Amino acid sequence: MSVTTAKRVFILGAGASRFAGYPLAIDLMAFLKAEAILESRTQQIATEVFYKLHHAELQLQRVTRKSWDLETLLTHLDIYKTVGKLRIFTGDWCDVDRMKMSRVIADRFQWHQYKLNSRVWREKESSLPIDVDQQRVKKISDAWSNFLRAGDIIISFNWDLLHETILWNANKWCYVDGYGFRVPRATEEAGRSIIKILKLHGSVNWVQEEETDWVTEIEFARDFFVGSNPPPREFPPHTTGMDSGRKLILPTYLKDISRNRALLSIWRMAQESLRAASEIWVIGYSLNPADHPARLLLGTELGRNEAIETVHLISPSVGGWLEFLARIDKRVHHIPKPFEQWVLSESV
Repeated sequence: MSVTTAKRVFILGAGASRFAGYPLAIDLMAFLKAEAILESRTQQIATEVFYKLHHAELQLQRVTRKSWDLETLLTHLDIYKTVGKLRIFTGDWCDVDRMKMSRVIADRFQWHQYKLNSRVWREKESSLPIDVDQQRVKKISDAWSNFLRAGDIIISFNWDLLHETILWNANKWCYVDGYGFRVPRATEEAGRSIIKILKLHGSVNWVQEEETDWVTEIEFARDFFVGSNPPPREFPPHTTGMDSGRKLILPTYLKDISRNRALLSIWRMAQESLRAASEIWVIGYSLNPADHPARLLLGTELGRNEAIETVHLISPSVGGWLEFLARIDKRVHHIPKPFEQWVLSESV
């Protein structure tokens, strides 16, 4: 399926995964600290990263007299790393720390999805603690997979595996070709995906040895996509790099997509999809005013799409979308509901 034939495009933010226990940006730090990691080396790395972040936040609080969420804190650390003369706090934040942060995020999010799979899709009685209503998650997931149809494209700013898990279990998506690229070592039947998921900030299960490589394999596919038959791992976990070969765009206002070959390709596919769409649905995505790459992508490609007059926004509040879309002569059809409430109403 060529992305240029897509008609419905869904743009997902953190609000589209919140019903399954995933955090919004403001809650990300608490989520990362709360989710236990079983692998000892990653736990040690997490302790090191959180210590540095805590130390930096304390130094900044002394100057600014305010609290800092993870996104603004990482942004400041990136600026400090780039412009070393701004010595507001002592200590170093370097590329190795960013790689450690990526590994911590990947492990935390994978562990949460593993627990979800055990409870919701494998329906196992498990002692693994998870604070979600499994029957409600399953009901919302089924409603969402039924709403989506062949040819739809999801553009996601999330790292989590929730939506591909939902579509895998509905036989509408496969990890071999469903991310917008074909995994070279995979053995599943080709062309199984009737829906594409384009993950603009990366995914916690991608293995990419270098930023100049394509994604070489999907990590732990057997654990997350029940019934899959992936080949044996070519790269042992946690030995291919500080972040296990997984490349994520971290939550910072200084996002550099150009460093990553695979992500550049996915962003190009997102451009084509937005330009060719006949319907645009934005779900749980607030369009942060400081997220310049996303604003440029959406503003440029929606502005070029003359078939789109109205963008459907599923969110409790309209946020900055009204003003943003007015600049490119588009209207907003705002449905003031969280994702889960809206999708359940669509299934009635």
